[in-house]
Amino acid sequence: MKLELKNTQLRRLNKVFHNGVIKTIDCISPGYVTFIEDRNEQSIFGEWIDLDNIDFILLTEEVLFKHGFKKEECFYYIHDVWLEHLGGGILRVDGLDLDNRIKYLHQIQNTVYILANQEL
Repeated sequence: MKLELKNTQLRRLNKVFHNGVIKTIDCISPGYVTFIEDRNEQSIFGEWIDLDNIDFILLTEEVLFKHGFKKEECFYYIHDVWLEHLGGGILRVDGLDLDNRIKYLHQIQNTVYILANQEL
C-alpha cells in the first residue's frame, strides 16, 4: 500500500514491503532505512533504501496470524494485548477506543511494543 512514509512512523524491527518482499528495518535515517539482511535476524549493515521504495503492510487476518496473534470471537490477542477488529482496521486496543484506526502491520507492532514491551 503506497502512502507517504515518514521516519517518525517507523522504528527498528518494524516490518515493511520492499520490492514485494517483507523486510525488517534495522537502521533509520532521515528519508532512508536499512534492513536486517540475514536469515538469523542478525544486523548486517546493508545499503540505505529511500523511503519512497518501501510500502506499508496492510493488516489482514492472515498477517495477524502470521505474526503470532490468536483469535477469540471478534478479538485478536498476543502478549495480553487484545485488539478488536470491526472492518477497515483495528478500532479498540485493550478496550480503549482509538482516534485513528490501525490499518498497517508497523502500527500494530508499535502498539504491542508500547503496551507489552514485546516484539511480534
